[in-house]
Amino acid sequence: MPMMGSRASASIGAVVAHHQAPLSAVLRELRRAEAVAKAHGRNAFCLRVIKRGGGEVGVTSRFWEMPHAVGATPAAPLLADTALGLLLRFAETLAQPEMSRRAVYNALEWLSGLPERGCTA
Repeated sequence: MPMMGSRASASIGAVVAHHQAPLSAVLRELRRAEAVAKAHGRNAFCLRVIKRGGGEVGVTSRFWEMPHAVGATPAAPLLADTALGLLLRFAETLAQPEMSRRAVYNALEWLSGLPERGCTA
């Protein structure tokens, strides 16, 4: 069986939608998420959440940042040290029974007042 080797990469798109959302619209958003991930570079992902009441939120990032080393291929970091690891810890935290169901909405409201990254005001 042929192997892809150490230079193989993967960029993925994922969409979370309500089970009654039209499948054609969800698939269209999935294809768009995949294109956004691929445009972000090698080893990237784009996760989008389509809200039932309209609107969406999402994140696009690399699975991990690789140092630009000349020569040997550097080892991938531990999952816990990556953007994907952060998302998994966030999901685990939100799944705790004592976590408020409004926590994400409250955080989005608080974060919306922050300046954009790289913005100096």
